[in-house]
Parts: sequence; structure tokens; C-alpha cells
Amino acid sequence: MAVNVDGRTEFIDDKWDITFSYKKNSLIGLSKAKNEELGLELEITDVVHKYIPVYIRKINVKNLFNKKRDVKLFFYHDFALNETEVGNTALFHPELNGIVHYKWNTYLLISIFPDPFEFTV
Repeated sequence: MAVNVDGRTEFIDDKWDITFSYKKNSLIGLSKAKNEELGLELEITDVVHKYIPVYIRKINVKNLFNKKRDVKLFFYHDFALNETEVGNTALFHPELNGIVHYKWNTYLLISIFPDPFEFTV
């Protein structure tokens, strides 16, 4: 994952202070990534649905500076579907409003709520 803030792009790497924990008495993952230089903190919540194969990630962006900022998040997908990197395909599906990665009978839908602002496949 990468962040573009005010025209500067940075990957989430060792320049970020990253912590991991769980919500009390649950399997809900809680992560924080803070970059003092960029003046940003990401609060990330991860959960897998109890009954259906759905993984949900919520990201809350906190501006640590006292001014309006332009922030974009970038996600990079490099799946090895069916245990091989050869033959993976991706497309934008307008009815699902997301990117579908697939190979043979394996499909992954990556979607952003409410709407993705920009995307590249």
C-alpha cells in the first residue's frame, strides 16, 4: 500500500511507525501506521466474515497537520491464484463497481466503498 499526500507518494515501509493488535475478545485486527514527517496516521481494521468468504478492510486516515490536505491511497495486487502466478487476469466490472481478479474457477472481487475515485488494471 502507498499514500500520496499533497503530491508526494510514499510506500508504507520502515519510515512508518506500525503497530498491530486485536479488538478485545475478538479476531478483528487493528493496525496503526503513523508517519510524523508526512503528518498522517492510518487506522486499519481487518476482519473476515464469520459465515461467508469475505475479507473486509476499513482504513481511517487521520491528518496530523492543522491544514487541509489532498490524500490518496494506492493498493497493489499481485495474487498467485491457484498457487501460480501465470495466467492471472483482472478487469474492472462496472456493475460490481470493482476489480475482479480471476483464473479458472477462482475469483476475487476488490471493491472500494462508497466509490473508487481512480483505478488501473
